[in-house]
Amino acid sequence: LGLEDYNLSVIGDYTYNLGQHSVKLVSVEDENHYQIVFFNNYSEINNEYGSDDYPEADRLDYSGWEGVGEHSFITLLNIDTENMTLEVENTAELEWSMYRGSARAYQGNYIASSTGSGQLVELDSDFNVVLEFAMISSGVYSCNKFEIYDERED
Repeated sequence: LGLEDYNLSVIGDYTYNLGQHSVKLVSVEDENHYQIVFFNNYSEINNEYGSDDYPEADRLDYSGWEGVGEHSFITLLNIDTENMTLEVENTAELEWSMYRGSARAYQGNYIASSTGSGQLVELDSDFNVVLEFAMISSGVYSCNKFEIYDERED
């Protein structure tokens, strides 16, 4: 088997991934069907780096691509390894972050940070914005949300 035997075919419309910064497993239906949510910074700068072994590998010219370097995305994908397909369940446009960003599921909602711009958002299950914050500093690496409560009876 070659590497091309492991490539997933895209079903429907899909924004090409120009550098994900975080990928999180959301759910597993069975060993061949699962969902992931990821932060796609959609930055052509990701194409400027190569490895020592393959310094010129996988270089594309993104200069004519619409929206490159203008927005980042949080995307929920359905993965089917039995049929070797991926399909976008939902996606939302975020402020652009050249390098850092994160995405994760939280109690049926989704949390995303486009930390290069200082944007933090919570999206509902349909990817509508529920909460949005702006960070004073854009140095945050990733974000989470936790429920804090006290079970003690006073």
